[in-house]
Amino acid sequence: MTKKSTEAHLKALHRAGRLAHYDQTLWPDDTCLRRLWLHPTVEEWLMSDGKTAAEQRWFAQARAFFRAFVAGADFDDDDMLKALSEGKDGLWEFRITFLPQWRIVGGFLRNGEFIALAQAKRDDLQKSGFGPIIKLVRGRWKSLFPDQAPLLSPRSTLLREFDDDI
Repeated sequence: MTKKSTEAHLKALHRAGRLAHYDQTLWPDDTCLRRLWLHPTVEEWLMSDGKTAAEQRWFAQARAFFRAFVAGADFDDDDMLKALSEGKDGLWEFRITFLPQWRIVGGFLRNGEFIALAQAKRDDLQKSGFGPIIKLVRGRWKSLFPDQAPLLSPRSTLLREFDDDI
């Protein structure tokens, strides 16, 4: 896909409700250094208000974690962003390490542009392994981007600023 056709495809997915742009306050404003797209299930989970004060604080922290990513914070660290399957399939996990710990899995469509496709509690992944979530993410990616695989690049390259000049 060309840059222009990729952009048109993303806009169509967004209009159809198949992907949500994470931080509407930064898009399309120039202060957005990276883009984060969320599968509807990830968006519903992340935007939860929480039922208790502790859950409300936790979700606020999780949203701040992703705002930091979009704003260009340094995520070049396995503690925050780690390649799955030794990086051979282009899938990555964001690692929310404050309790309860969660993993958000997806891939980079372009440098600085992450597609978050599934989430799971770290404890659940420890019990069942990453196989089921990797299979789910691969299927969701293929349904959204049938002709384009996640980028296979070093993390430092993937974390560059998103260039939206079309």
